[in-house]
Amino acid sequence: MNPKIDSQQRQVRPGSFLDRSAAVVAAALAAAAVQAASPRVVLTPAPGYAVTWDGNNGGFFSPAATAGPSDNIALASRGTTAFGSSEYGIVHFITNVNNGLYGNNFSWLPSLSEPSPFVGLSFASTVEVRSVAWSRDNGNTAEPGCAAGSCTDRALGLYTVQVTAVDNPDGTTPQTDDPATGWATIGVVEYRYSNPPQFTSYLRHRFEVAGADGQPIPATGLLIRLSDGMTAIDEIEANTLAAPELSVTRSGNEVTIAWVGSGAFEYATSVNGPWTCLPGAVSGHRETIGSDAMRLYRLRR
Repeated sequence: MNPKIDSQQRQVRPGSFLDRSAAVVAAALAAAAVQAASPRVVLTPAPGYAVTWDGNNGGFFSPAATAGPSDNIALASRGTTAFGSSEYGIVHFITNVNNGLYGNNFSWLPSLSEPSPFVGLSFASTVEVRSVAWSRDNGNTAEPGCAAGSCTDRALGLYTVQVTAVDNPDGTTPQTDDPATGWATIGVVEYRYSNPPQFTSYLRHRFEVAGADGQPIPATGLLIRLSDGMTAIDEIEANTLAAPELSVTRSGNEVTIAWVGSGAFEYATSVNGPWTCLPGAVSGHRETIGSDAMRLYRLRR
């Protein structure tokens, strides 16, 4: 997916031009500048942290029933444990936030009446967090329950992102604003309204995060606090690679397909698959245009 990037969506990185000695004034000015930058998505980094968004919108989306994220440190298969304040049940369990599957039936929903719900991840060891991503329903359009297989509700509101460096963090870890002793906020992300294709609130969005020195944030856990119990999350990711982009050039009856990074190069004759991997394919792969059926290509990480 190659989403359009609205210039209004580019966020102001706090601390780059403000007087660091006036911490309180700087934080207020930075927050005001960020909030004025985009009417759709508002980023408010906490003092000493940076949170940015490059306009990515729906990376790794797939209509397939097996839709899910690329490999990342938040997955249960990587030893990360999910925990939360409550769960609605039926199908919306806490463990869904890192089970590696997109879709409403694999989402977490807190108790609807809970005023301050949260869901978090305890990593298997200390990790350097450089990006955080989440979605409400980023794929699997085959499942029932919502129009066209995608649930577009339960996405607007506030997402307060926190980290900690204490051992074995969980729901009982206190909020101290010091990662050495408890949960500390690195920023607040507000989804104000959806405006496809620039911003589709229920799809996956990746936010880059960093400390005051511009480096990744060391953490043993990651937590997202919600503004109310009506918000659902189908997957939380950390340090996922950016969605790959393919470029195609044509010369006569031959096309050359190029990309950056590694991944499985696949093709299909329909967006719904089945997708077939081309073993050994590398960037610069060539295909001859013939009378065959239409072919679609993708790079899966």
